[in-house]
Amino acid sequence: MRINPIVILLFNLVLPISIMFPGNAYQHYFFLTFAAGVLLVTGKWGRLIKFALAYGVVLLLTRLLEMLPSQVSMIFSMLVLISVQFIPCLMMASVLVLDYTAGEIISAVEPLRLPKAFVVSLAIVVRYIPTFRKEFSFIRESMRLRGVPYSLWHPVRSFSLFLVPQLFRCSILADEITSAGMTKGMTNPTRRSSYVDMRMRTADYLLCAVLLAGIGGVVLWR
Repeated sequence: MRINPIVILLFNLVLPISIMFPGNAYQHYFFLTFAAGVLLVTGKWGRLIKFALAYGVVLLLTRLLEMLPSQVSMIFSMLVLISVQFIPCLMMASVLVLDYTAGEIISAVEPLRLPKAFVVSLAIVVRYIPTFRKEFSFIRESMRLRGVPYSLWHPVRSFSLFLVPQLFRCSILADEITSAGMTKGMTNPTRRSSYVDMRMRTADYLLCAVLLAGIGGVVLWR
């Protein structure tokens, strides 16, 4: 089963807003259950297990932070708590990034009549994430071949060694993406056609209804 990208975008739009205006203690568990259910119905069992392990590690980290002095523990616990709240968002975003092409995302979002510049920018950002991972591995391999040290014990220095070549690669990739977009007619003001049918189906409307009903429930049930 494949869900419409609009459902994922709606989820990732609502979740940050709900974090700023929390309803009750069950709000996080609702979003977590919803995201886990989406991974289950789409057959992403392995991905769900990885996120479950990451969630367990973060919860274990919160327990370890409680042993630190109060001021230090409060700062790091807040950072960990924010990370936990965004895990459902990452679970849904993984479906959008790994399972859909840029053309499918544009075809799904285009019926919303959003500005074309926004739609194209969204597709480019989503598709750049896998490219960023590949570039990251290339840079790390180049550092290894040149004998450039990389250590987690020196995070600032290691980050700067990754950042500079990544910025140069971003500049080159931006020119390539712009040229590819103009070749494919992204600047054409008319509505584009598509080989894939990305219309909302009954299952997508049901997921949206469950999401909105759950949000209403956690807001009203205090």
